Amino acid sequence: EPVTLLSLAPWGQGFVVGGDQGYLGVFRIQAPRTIERFGTFRMPGENSSLWCMSSGTEDTYLNILSYTEQEPETDPTKSGFSQQVGGG
Repeated sequence: EPVTLLSLAPWGQGFVVGGDQGYLGVFRIQAPRTIERFGTFRMPGENSSLWCMSSGTEDTYLNILSYTEQEPETDPTKSGFSQQVGGG
């Protein structure tokens, strides 16, 4: 299944892209109009989506925000909510 790209951020030597399925792509700009793939990574969990990234001017760190969509709970006893029926 193709990856859907969700985020783009500058990186000291180029840029990084993030997407669904835990995809992280790091690209280096070598010369004008020359882009080299530096690395392709997968974050733990195939269902995670990388929606926001930030890096410093140096290549020492990259902050990544990700989320995982979860199915809603269908059993009200597991969600912590209770419903009273009847009364007087």
